Amino acid sequence: MTAEERFLAQLRANPRSSPKRVARELGVSGRAARRLMAQLEAEGVVSARRSRWLVLAVLAFAGSALGAIGLGPKGTVAVPPPQPVAPEAQAKERELYGALDRRDPARVDLARAELKSEEEVVRLAALRYLAGVDADAHAPELLPLFDDPSERVRPVALQLLGRVPGRTVEDALVAVLLRTDRPQSDRLLALTCLRDRPPSSSLAPSVLPVLLDEAPALREQTAALLGRLTRKTVETSSDARTLHAAWRDALGVSE
Repeated sequence: MTAEERFLAQLRANPRSSPKRVARELGVSGRAARRLMAQLEAEGVVSARRSRWLVLAVLAFAGSALGAIGLGPKGTVAVPPPQPVAPEAQAKERELYGALDRRDPARVDLARAELKSEEEVVRLAALRYLAGVDADAHAPELLPLFDDPSERVRPVALQLLGRVPGRTVEDALVAVLLRTDRPQSDRLLALTCLRDRPPSSSLAPSVLPVLLDEAPALREQTAALLGRLTRKTVETSSDARTLHAAWRDALGVSE
């Protein structure tokens, strides 16, 4: 995972993290941080107001001129207005993030209950809290969030749980990758998580169907994953069926 990918992952996992600190630790430039923060704003991970404040902080850290902040009409990111959050939900969100910052395990029961909250921000806080306290122990109850209706919750769940070892998590990531009705962004993120996990002997045959996918990016990255897993070299092809047949033969998998 590149420094920019880690920057995105850390801020998706905890939007309250200091981007100045994250950029410094990962060696991300101020210009790159501005672009990444615009992406997070478009995803709804951070609000437009907070995004601008964070970009200012990162740019100040990097010594960039303030005049570089302005975005022209073509560079403006359209962000839907934030949905109102009930005061009770805001209080639960603050309580869970506060406990996460303190690494306080006393809010586990509250977080478990709030995984099914109707409020997106509360589900996110509960997810981040449980994953932050002990992702391995809480993985079984967090894996259903891979299918959460929220465009913000799903990628955070994939990022936080994708590193948890074990066949159960691997199978869940493969299931996301194979679902052609899922957003391509979800599937690419699942593929990235699989790439960054320790190699598994059962993984290569299970991802073969993705080589027949309509999306070239998914085919290319799946072929790269297969090369990493098997240390085999297969001639690439823009034709999905040719590529699939070549890898099927290389793996010795029958139709």
